[in-house]
Amino acid sequence: MNKERIIQEFVPGKQVTLAHLIAHPGDELAKK
Repeated sequence: MNKERIIQEFVPGKQVTLAHLIAHPGDELAKK
């Protein structure tokens, strides 16, 4: 959970992206 907090602090605007990545990691990988 510490990692998540650090990422949120670094890129608060990408909070939604982070949540999506955790919810659907495969989807993000397919996008890239």
